Amino acid sequence: MKKLFSIILIGLLCVVCLCGCEGKKKEEETTSTEEQTTKAERDAALEGTWEEYDIPDGQELGDYWVFNSDGKGKWGLMDVEFTYSTKEGVLTIDCDEGWGQYEFWYSISGDILTMQEEGNSANQYQKR
Repeated sequence: MKKLFSIILIGLLCVVCLCGCEGKKKEEETTSTEEQTTKAERDAALEGTWEEYDIPDGQELGDYWVFNSDGKGKWGLMDVEFTYSTKEGVLTIDCDEGWGQYEFWYSISGDILTMQEEGNSANQYQKR
């Protein structure tokens, strides 16, 4: 009788463990899908050409950024090509030709892109 009770108890524990793991896996899959959707929305909003905005007369540099849908782009001021990715409001730019990697906090409001690198003031760009 004790042997039967032990087998049933072990079986129940296995079922409880498996049910608990399945629920967590589904929750992780949902979160992952939500993150991908958010990333896709950010990338789509970022795509295009952005020119410097709200610069006082005489201080314009002709700066611009191009973000393509394939994750590649160009920084016009320095004439440098790069790859980029976004996650949770952070834009990561990996420049070619040894320029290195840069991270910006970014936001888009209408046709205005605001980018800020840690320790620097924010710059704004308007979509062409």
